[in-house]
Amino acid sequence: MMRISALIPVLSLLIGSLAHAQQTPIAMTGAKVYTVSGPPIEHATVLIVGGRISAVGANLVIPSGARRIDLRGLVVIPGLVEARSALFLSDANMAGAGSPEQDVLDAADLFDRAALKVLARGVTTLYLSPGNRGSVGGLGAVVKLRSPSTGESAVWAETLIPKAALNLTLGLSANGRSTSLERLNSYESLRGLFRGAEQYQKSFARYDTDLLAYEKQQKSLPPTPAAKAPAPSTAPPAPPPVPSAPLLPKPIKPRIVPAQEALVAALKREIPVRIEAARPDDILNALRLADEFKLRLVLESAFESAGLGAEIARHSAAVVWGPMLPDGVPRLETARFSPETVALLARAGVVLALTPGSRSGLASRFLLENAALAVGYGLTPTQALRAITLDAARILGV
Repeated sequence: MMRISALIPVLSLLIGSLAHAQQTPIAMTGAKVYTVSGPPIEHATVLIVGGRISAVGANLVIPSGARRIDLRGLVVIPGLVEARSALFLSDANMAGAGSPEQDVLDAADLFDRAALKVLARGVTTLYLSPGNRGSVGGLGAVVKLRSPSTGESAVWAETLIPKAALNLTLGLSANGRSTSLERLNSYESLRGLFRGAEQYQKSFARYDTDLLAYEKQQKSLPPTPAAKAPAPSTAPPAPPPVPSAPLLPKPIKPRIVPAQEALVAALKREIPVRIEAARPDDILNALRLADEFKLRLVLESAFESAGLGAEIARHSAAVVWGPMLPDGVPRLETARFSPETVALLARAGVVLALTPGSRSGLASRFLLENAALAVGYGLTPTQALRAITLDAARILGV
C-alpha cells in the first residue's frame, strides 16, 4: 500500500493537469496496473490521449512522438472514488432543517484550494452529501476533481450527476439518546412523505386522463354553425339538440411542488435513496421502506448490521461504510461499533463503498488509509480496492 500511496500524488496531478488540453500523447510504461475490473497487468502501459486514458495493456503500440514516463517497479491503480464527502461544503451553509428538494450544489463552493490536498491523495470523484439535517437531508451530487491549470491555485469540480440521490436518515439520536418510539416515529414520518408523493403523482395521472377525455369530447362535438338572420316564419322555433353526454369541464393542471418532484424521482427509481441508519431496527425499517415503495436503496453507516448482511444483500441494497475507526465524542450510533462488520457484509455479498465518513471535507484525503484499515479487519485487498474504486463508482452511478 505504501508504494501505491507514494505514487498517487504524481499520477493524479499529472493526469488531472493534462485533462484540460493535452496535445502530446503520454505513455506511462512498466508499472503493475490494477484495473480492478480484471486481473492485474504486469509491465503494463497506460496510454493517455487528449487528457483521457485511452488504453491499458502489456503490449500496446505507443504512438510515435508520445512522451514516455518510466514507472518500472511501481504500482498504478484507478482514481479513488469517495462515496460520501463534505468537500466544498461548510457547516454554516449546511445548517438548518433539510427538505427533499434542497440541492447540495446550492451550498457548495466548487473552487477550493483545500481540495488540492484531496486530489493529491488520489481521490478524483466524490459524492457531495447534504449530510444529516434531520430526517430529510436533500439531494446530493457526484463531482469530478480537476487539477488547476498553469498559474491557478485552486482545484475545481466538474458536476457529473446533479441531484444524484436523495439523502434521508432513520433513528439518529439527539443529544446521545433515542427511544424506540422516537425511532418508530422517524420511520412513520418518512412513510408519510412517500405516501404523500404517491398521491401527488396520482393527481398528475388523473389530470392526464381527464385532459385526454376532455380533448376527445371536444373533437367529437359538431362545429358551431355560423350565425345568420332568421327567415320570416310564423312557425315556432325548433328546440335545440339535446347533447348525447354532459359536457366535461376542462381539467385544471396540478401545481408543481419541487419537494414532491424530488420524492417522485425516487419513487420512479430515477435516483437512489440513501438512508443513514446505524441500529438494527432502523436498518430493517429502511429495508421495509425500500420494499413498500420499490426504492433503490443505499444504506449509509449501518454500523450494527453484522447479523443483517444476508437481508441487505437480498434487497440488493448497497452500503456506504465509514469511518473504519469512529472519532469524536461517543454517540449512541457507535456504541456497538465493530470494524469487523464491514468484512461480514462483504462475505454476505453486499456491495460496499468505503468512506472516511466525516463532515470535514479534508477527511476525504484519508480514503486509502480507511481501505488499508479495512484489510486489517478482515476485508481482502481486492475487496478493499473495489470499495474505493469500481464498486464505489457503481453505487454513485458513474
